[in-house]
Amino acid sequence: MYNNSTIRKTNAGIKIEKDATIRSMSKGNRFVKWFGSFLLLLILTVCGVQTNAQNSFNSGDGWGAGWGTGSSFSSSAGSSLIYTTTNTLGGNVARYFRFYGNGTPCGEYGPSGASDVALTAGTAYTSSTITCGSAKAFYVTVPNTTDNWVFKSAGISSQQIIIFRVQGAVRTLSSTSQSPVSSSVRPGQPVTVSTTLSGAQSTGQNVYIR
Repeated sequence: MYNNSTIRKTNAGIKIEKDATIRSMSKGNRFVKWFGSFLLLLILTVCGVQTNAQNSFNSGDGWGAGWGTGSSFSSSAGSSLIYTTTNTLGGNVARYFRFYGNGTPCGEYGPSGASDVALTAGTAYTSSTITCGSAKAFYVTVPNTTDNWVFKSAGISSQQIIIFRVQGAVRTLSSTSQSPVSSSVRPGQPVTVSTTLSGAQSTGQNVYIR
């Protein structure tokens, strides 16, 4: 999804341009925003100490390092976590996985209840019942061995996950610029932000800039 953005193809790949407006903020508003961010950070820090949750991917069904062994997530935007992999079995059948914690009080995290849970690529899954020691697992249908699968968690103690199926190479942002530059921007002045991808965008991958 591209909001208020203009996409231009170049020889280097795809260029995305987005107009933004820089607005002035009073000292009082800046303090309120800073204090609110600080308070939120403090709350998240305390919750993180008290809660054990998923910090890696766990599977032996064509991806992962084997059941009972975690494949670590990497840091992503904000406090989110990310893991990208392919499946070596494919077969256009269900392939199963859980998440893995730090071993305290246990390792594997999966859905509670009597059934495994199917996830849909591109749709966020939110649940308060992702539990430690679950005998059930999540699954998606994997049609081949070439697609890249991206697993994202909203955070180490989050109960929200999302999966993306990227049918090709996962592209990265190769360069970003803005005009006019930050030092020359006046309150209320339009600013153009340009971002270039590392290549043609693959089906299943979106680009967001803000």
